[in-house]
Amino acid sequence: MSSRNIGKLVTVSNRSIIAEMYDNLGNYINTTDGIRFVGEISSYITIDDIGIKIIAEVVGVDEKTSSTYDKMSKPKSAKFIFLSLIGEILNGKFFFGVSKMPLIFSTISIITDQDLKPRFPKSVTSYFVKNPLKPVV
Repeated sequence: MSSRNIGKLVTVSNRSIIAEMYDNLGNYINTTDGIRFVGEISSYITIDDIGIKIIAEVVGVDEKTSSTYDKMSKPKSAKFIFLSLIGEILNGKFFFGVSKMPLIFSTISIITDQDLKPRFPKSVTSYFVKNPLKPVV
């Protein structure tokens, strides 16, 4: 398991994509890009598929406790995140929309700065550096 992996897909349908987060994760994980919060609304994750990397946005978070009760046991819970598919990276280029749905039980990972480079090309970044937005007075 990579340090970026945070869970796996448990539901894949036309209406929703739901992932279950690994139970050994805390609220934060350490990656090569720094410390990242796990399951933050509006954050992005990647789903690796054969030849492509699918980009999804976290749109919801839920936690469900197990219904079993034993006198001397700790309560167990599972964390779920609801995803909206944004696009895919194919041959180093970002495309909006997804050509095929991800497979169930695919691993999901925290997105890295390297994954974001195809989405925001250098030309767009350099444009905003040369022409910063001016406040409206």
